[in-house]
Amino acid sequence: MENTIISTNINDYIVRSKQKKWEPLIEKGIHYEGISVMSLHYDEQKQRSTTILLKFEPGATYPYHNHPAGEQVLVLEGDATFNTTILKAGDYLYT
Repeated sequence: MENTIISTNINDYIVRSKQKKWEPLIEKGIHYEGISVMSLHYDEQKQRSTTILLKFEPGATYPYHNHPAGEQVLVLEGDATFNTTILKAGDYLYT
């Protein structure tokens, strides 16, 4: 069994989101107009981001879908419609 050294310095785990850039959301070659993404945590083993922030411009849409392992949504400002349900600023959804 390989020994893994885990840092005890909290600064190794803090993400300063104001120092990160928003990127256009592009998945499987599809550019979702009006949606930007910021990765907060990238999992090297899974080779993908596991924690992200999404920013939707007014009118931007993303297809309804499932997350079998769970999805968390916190609306920071504005409204977001999921299927036919409207979430408002401060609303939290866990699926």
